[in-house]
Amino acid sequence: MQCLRDLESSDAPAIYSAVDSSRRALARWMSWYHESYRLEHAEEWLHQALIDRDAGMSHHFALCDLDGQLVGILGFEDIGKPQDQAMIGYWLATPSTGRGLGTAAIREATRWAQAHLQLNTIWAVVAEPNAASRRVLELNEFHRVRDAEPSHYGDRQMIYERQVRALTSSN
Repeated sequence: MQCLRDLESSDAPAIYSAVDSSRRALARWMSWYHESYRLEHAEEWLHQALIDRDAGMSHHFALCDLDGQLVGILGFEDIGKPQDQAMIGYWLATPSTGRGLGTAAIREATRWAQAHLQLNTIWAVVAEPNAASRRVLELNEFHRVRDAEPSHYGDRQMIYERQVRALTSSN
């Protein structure tokens, strides 16, 4: 099942719709979310994400449901910082959770990273109480390696990592 596609400049309304359907969950887990989040915020974020993608600093994908509708975002950030690493982050609209989309998206993104990025490690930050997000990582062979600073909400946060090797022509 393919559930990721590159972001497009026309995705802002779908991003906003996914955020709007998930305000309660996003307030708890995502530091970028705020009560006054509007379409303009999605447009600004998308514009910057596309600039950062073109500069090789990050690569974000539309996370899509079985009908191809955008229901979340998954991205690699800080590519190569530190060297040979990238942070993976993701969120899924509340109505689309519990269907295996997050697990499939992380699997697909890891394969994409192996083929397109020169990485040894992909890492993620997840709040301890966010059991669903932790489970998605664990199902994709990520392992908890250490604690991080508490979240904006005061939750204990953990760093998960997965070792990957970039694919080479000899593989």
